Amino acid sequence: MYMKTSTLLASALALCATAAPLPAGTNCPTDVPSAIAPPVAPDAATSAATSAATSAATSAATSAAAGVAPGAAPSATASATPGAAPKDAPNAAPNAAPNAAPGAASGDVTAEQIIAIAPTSASCAGSKFAEECADAATAATAINSAFSTYNITSKGEKAALIAYMAFESGDFKFKKNHFPGRPGQGTRMMAMPPFVAKYATAVAGADAVAAASAKGGDAGLNAVLELVNSDDAKSFGSAPWFLTATCTPEVRSGLAAGTIEGWHAFLTECVNTTAAPERDTAWTAAQKAFA
Repeated sequence: MYMKTSTLLASALALCATAAPLPAGTNCPTDVPSAIAPPVAPDAATSAATSAATSAATSAATSAAAGVAPGAAPSATASATPGAAPKDAPNAAPNAAPNAAPGAASGDVTAEQIIAIAPTSASCAGSKFAEECADAATAATAINSAFSTYNITSKGEKAALIAYMAFESGDFKFKKNHFPGRPGQGTRMMAMPPFVAKYATAVAGADAVAAASAKGGDAGLNAVLELVNSDDAKSFGSAPWFLTATCTPEVRSGLAAGTIEGWHAFLTECVNTTAAPERDTAWTAAQKAFA
């Protein structure tokens, strides 16, 4: 009896839940169970609240996955190239060090340092050998190139080589021997012909040296000199080449140490000249310029 009554009640409820016309005498209850009640569309306020809650939950989940605190402002670089720094990031590192010298690599010799070592190199005005003269700016460019080529990195060696060349070339006013005028002697270190030939072989090749020497006599010596004197890079490169090719490690260590004893050892043991007091003036100035 109970099962039959339940079945009839369920059928009646199902019929009442439809929109079809009901048979006469059918009385539907006013509290149709929710399990069979037709869905009711939520009102606008309820829909908005639900959407907002869903959006917030999604945003929080996304932020957590990305390592961003919920509620943080969106990144200004969301569409930027991966790995690129934000254009407007206040803490972004600048592209270049603010104290870097424009156009000059760290450790490069400057024209101001050249002038401090060789004061008359500030200008070539009035030079007796104008076609051979190199002012401080020109000298600095050529010297930096040569130091890079021969890997001269210590301040002591740089200072000594510049002082040596400045003394030998009259503050870079000439690159050939004019006093007394010895054929084949030159470059900024005023190398003697045998060393000029070795240097020329290193930078121009043995065939070029042989061809120049074939002119014979003074003409041949001068032709070989021209192989290494035709441009500033080669002419200023002679001293760095000489240091690396002929001086002992002990002499180089003495120059790097920046001691007067090291300087004098370079002059007497490697250059094979005297440690004359007048040579110390440029060296002392160079030590101060590189301090």
